[in-house]
Amino acid sequence: MKRSRSLTTLALGLGIALTGATATAIPLTDPEDPRMWQGSGVERFRNLLGYMTRAELIAARILDDGVFPTCIDRRGFRRFPDPCGGGTRCLNTGTYIGAIEGATGYSYDPTSYAYIALGGSLAEYAARGECLDMWWVQDTGDNGVSSGNIWDLGGVANQAAVFPIVDHGPLPEEVLEYSVYLSNNRSATAAGMDGRTHWVLARLDRVYLEGWHEGWIADGFTTVWRLPDRQVFRYVNVVSGGPAAEHRDGDDEIDAVLGLTFRGDPICRMALDRDGDGVCDVRDNCPNTVNPIQDDSDSDGVGDGCDNCPMAPNATQTDTDMDGRGDACDPDDDDDGTPDDMDCDPRDRTRHRMAMERCNGVDDNCNDMVDEGDGVLDCRMPTPFCDRTLRRCAQCRTDADCPADAALCDVATRSCRPCRVDAECTDPARPICDAEARRCVPCTRLMAGACGTSPDGRACILESPAARCGCNVDANCGARDSGRVCDPMARRCVDGCSVAPERNRCREELYCTSNDPERVGMCAVACQFDMDCRARMPLRPVCLRGVGLELGNCAECRADTDCAGRPEDRALCVGAGNTCAQCSEMNRTRCSPTGVGSACLAVGLCGCVTDADCSNDRQCDTTRSRCEPRRPVAPPDAGPEDVPVDTTPPPDTTPPPDTEPPPDTTPPPDTTPPPDTTPRGPTLSLSGDGCACDLRGKSSGLPSGVAFGLLVAGLAGRRRRRP
Repeated sequence: MKRSRSLTTLALGLGIALTGATATAIPLTDPEDPRMWQGSGVERFRNLLGYMTRAELIAARILDDGVFPTCIDRRGFRRFPDPCGGGTRCLNTGTYIGAIEGATGYSYDPTSYAYIALGGSLAEYAARGECLDMWWVQDTGDNGVSSGNIWDLGGVANQAAVFPIVDHGPLPEEVLEYSVYLSNNRSATAAGMDGRTHWVLARLDRVYLEGWHEGWIADGFTTVWRLPDRQVFRYVNVVSGGPAAEHRDGDDEIDAVLGLTFRGDPICRMALDRDGDGVCDVRDNCPNTVNPIQDDSDSDGVGDGCDNCPMAPNATQTDTDMDGRGDACDPDDDDDGTPDDMDCDPRDRTRHRMAMERCNGVDDNCNDMVDEGDGVLDCRMPTPFCDRTLRRCAQCRTDADCPADAALCDVATRSCRPCRVDAECTDPARPICDAEARRCVPCTRLMAGACGTSPDGRACILESPAARCGCNVDANCGARDSGRVCDPMARRCVDGCSVAPERNRCREELYCTSNDPERVGMCAVACQFDMDCRARMPLRPVCLRGVGLELGNCAECRADTDCAGRPEDRALCVGAGNTCAQCSEMNRTRCSPTGVGSACLAVGLCGCVTDADCSNDRQCDTTRSRCEPRRPVAPPDAGPEDVPVDTTPPPDTTPPPDTEPPPDTTPPPDTTPPPDTTPRGPTLSLSGDGCACDLRGKSSGLPSGVAFGLLVAGLAGRRRRRP
């Protein structure tokens, strides 16, 4: 019995690309393979196919241990027992056009040999022999090509796949009970060697041992047939028995026939094949040229039938001179008479060794020089110069090439013209435009302001052979703060600065990189020296520069010594900003709890944040962040017996609208014992809401100042507690 395997194969080892399937060839490789297919092993096939040894059979690669790939949805056969039902038309199988001999039938259970035999009219044969659907047509007897079943493949093919149906044993003989003939003449009636007029006997090229569906047995062995010498054909004739059959029992059962290209792809119908060679345009390496074999000798993707260089890879088919020979194999691509190996541009017929050098920016005569001769060859008056930038002949290269009446060489057009304004006179030897003569002239000392706008300087330098603008001193280069100085050697103004009193310096916001009066520096946006900061920012007199500092920064200090003498005893240089401070997080030695506080505030001054930063007899004034002496606490209220009667009328205690009435101030009944009448010193009495003092006796035992202070403190505390 056949094994159940999910395998796909490649016809002839070249590739079958059917819709929805990818094939891989897996021919048998072991002569001693012990497996069985349709009841036969390797030895049985050797005997049936006529090979001397098993090794010869395996070497022929005729047995393929796989499934012939198709696009058929095989699950639909049970649901669609009608011919060509379901998705069976997705494969371009051949159209049945042959004779009627025998019957038709349907194998309704492909896992067994069960079938139903039906009628055999031409219409039934045509309907049941065109799709891979388990419906089959039959040829009976052994009468050869005259009465066999014939299919039209619909296009040119190089191979034919035949799908038989197995309805009984013996096996595997029943699967190989037919012969296949191929021809290009559907009306041929006899076998022969010329496919144009006869049916030519095909040879068996491949046997797919798993048929075309895994797990089935009724699909038998799918076989592939071809003609010798890579011949092509369109029609297939399958006859019962015949010289290629391994078994003859008087009939055969064929489900369908499929045409294949030389590569193993299903042949294409005419609608998708412009040249009608059976190869679909999407796969055809010559879609407009008949070439069913698809030979491509140079493997460049273009078939030999349409390749303009069939032995030289040239996928683009470039043919510069349009002579029918591609550049890849044409010894003179541009047809200029110079062979490509001697031509500096094989695809430009205007460039070769015999060409005249032109002023065009290219090497015309192939001598590895461009526009040589400076116009000697093709540049003539009035454009005698070859401009290599414009790549054409020009009237001038510089102002020196122009006549006096048109002394300017226009840089855009390289043509001479008169000047209009001084700015157009860029030649230092002639920087002034003479308004009347409309020509550039040298500056003179008699021309006031002749060099007033020259970047080289405002002085007229009289040199041989002509005068020019330049400088003698810095004053010729601009204002005192212009950042321009005079180069004494070149006598031209350049960017720079100097700290020498008579020389020019930088603009106010810039700094000079040199503090040596004998050396010229450059203007920079950052400070360079401490003197830069002292001059502009007295409170930040230090210039910080060093590793990690891209620009200079003015700061208060670089070290503690820079903070000496600072107010508020700011003697420490701290922080990333290098500021002077009393203290820091790491140094609070100047901060004392008996002073302003032991904390170091964010501003770098000592102070306090809470009372804990102050001594016990002091408290933190948080509004000023300073420790202050603690304030005295008022004594408790005196008893009513010690307070003299206040005869002052009490204030109006009527509560305002929407306010609570004042508390009851009526004194409680007096339960204190009578006062001691023993003579004493002066005494202090407080009474009611008023205040009165009574100093009794002649001697108080306290200094008068202390007594008076106690009196005032008592009155103040009493008044604070009044509602």
